[in-house]
Amino acid sequence: GRGGPGMTPNVDSQKQVGIPSNQTSIQSNQNGLQNQSALANDPLTLHLAKMSRSQLIEIISELKGMATHNKEMSRQLLLSRPQLPKALFQV
Repeated sequence: GRGGPGMTPNVDSQKQVGIPSNQTSIQSNQNGLQNQSALANDPLTLHLAKMSRSQLIEIISELKGMATHNKEMSRQLLLSRPQLPKALFQV
């Protein structure tokens, strides 16, 4: 149970450093809330949230068709508009 030569004892790394386990969960919850708050204030996210489901599906369908018929043009479009891949991911 103590390990032995070349073995490390089975001890929780948080307890070794002295960080209470509840503190790490509080920190991760705060980070999650900050990320959600940042998304809620993002203009792209707000714009997409105002669109109907059918509009979003139409956008995805159009881009899928373009990617199928003209792969290089689709690639150039995605590279030239950095927000477009993010928008597609959110859709």
